[in-house]
Amino acid sequence: MIGCPLGRRRHPFIGSQVIAALSRTQSRLIVVALVLGLFFWVFADAIFRDRNFCYRDAGHFYYPLLKLVQDEWNAGRWPLWNPYENGGMPLLGNATSAVLYPPRVVIFQWLPISYATAYKWYTLLHVLMSAATAYSMVRNWKATELAAGLAAISYAFGAVVMFQYCNIIFLVGAAWVPLGILATDRMLRDGSWRWAVGLGS
Repeated sequence: MIGCPLGRRRHPFIGSQVIAALSRTQSRLIVVALVLGLFFWVFADAIFRDRNFCYRDAGHFYYPLLKLVQDEWNAGRWPLWNPYENGGMPLLGNATSAVLYPPRVVIFQWLPISYATAYKWYTLLHVLMSAATAYSMVRNWKATELAAGLAAISYAFGAVVMFQYCNIIFLVGAAWVPLGILATDRMLRDGSWRWAVGLGS
C-alpha cells in the first residue's frame, strides 16, 4: 500500500483554480451564454422557424382560450365570459385565462406582433424567467454565480418545468416558484413584512 509522503503538497484540481480566477462579471457572462445557448438550441424550431406549441393542451385549450381573451379586448369589451366551455364559464374570474396578468397584457396587447407570435413568446419567455428566478434565489443564498447558473439550467431545462410548455399555466407558476421560496425564506429569517407582502402578491 503506497501512501502519500509526509510533507508533500497536494495540488488542487486545475479547474478549481480557473474558476477561482474568474471575476464575477466573467462568471455571469458564462452563465448567460450557457442559458441562452441552451435556450436557442432546445427551442430552435420555434424561434427560427414558423412553428408554434400545439402539443396537448397547448394547442386545443390554451391557444384558443388566450385568443378569446385577446379577441374580447380587441373588440373593446372586457373579457368577462367564456361561452364555449361547459355551457359558459367566467373568463375574467378564471385565473387560467390570465386576463389581468401583466406579462400577458404586455406581450399580447402592447407589442405589435401577431397573436401566434405572442403566444409562442409568452411560453418561451416564461422558460427564461424560470432560469432567471432560480438564479436569483440561489444567489440570494450566497452561492457563487456558477453554482447559481447550474441551478438555473437544472431548473428551467429540467423535464418537470420545461415540459410545461404544453400546460402554460403551470409553466407560469413554475417561473414564479423560486421567488415565492425566496420570499418565504426571507420572511421567516428576517421577519420582514415587505417579504410577506411580496409573497402574498
